[in-house]
Amino acid sequence: MQERRLICQVCGREFDNIHSLAAHLSHHSPKRKKPREERIIELLEQLLAEVKGLREDLKRLKVSVVEVKEERVMRKAEVSSSSRRKLPSFIQDNPWIEILSNLSK
Repeated sequence: MQERRLICQVCGREFDNIHSLAAHLSHHSPKRKKPREERIIELLEQLLAEVKGLREDLKRLKVSVVEVKEERVMRKAEVSSSSRRKLPSFIQDNPWIEILSNLSK
C-alpha cells in the first residue's frame, strides 16, 4: 500500500499527514501575516512621527540656545560698557573688575 502524500497548494511542500499540512497552511494564512505586517507598518509610522517631533523640538532648542547666547552677549556688553562709565579711568582697563563683576551674577 502506497502512502498518500499531501502537497501544499501554496509552496508545493509535501507532508505525510493532514495534521502537518494543516499546521503548515496556518503559516501561509493571510490572517496570520496581515496583522504582523500591519503592526510593523504602524510601528514604523509611530517612529516616523516621533522622529518628526524630535526634529521640531531640536529646531526650537537651537533657536532658543542662539537667543540665550545672543542675550548673554548683549547683557555682558551692556554691563561692561555701563560699568566702565561709572569707574574711574585708572580702574577701567583692569581685568579683575570684569572677573569680579561676573561673580556677582
